[in-house]
Amino acid sequence: MLYLNDSLREFTPMPETIEQLLIQLSLEKKRLIIEHNGTVILPEQYKDTLLSDRDRIEMIHFVGGG
Repeated sequence: MLYLNDSLREFTPMPETIEQLLIQLSLEKKRLIIEHNGTVILPEQYKDTLLSDRDRIEMIHFVGGG
């Protein structure tokens, strides 16, 4: 289970990295700001940032418009 934007969510299977989480959420191609347990994670770190049960993930994504 992970806290995703302050809501506890269960994932099956549990993603091992931020990159896997984004794939499960179909967000891997979006422009995002991601914070993992209070630390901002850069896109090049997504594949190497390991997740553990009850980690806190905050995500903000940009929406274009005119």
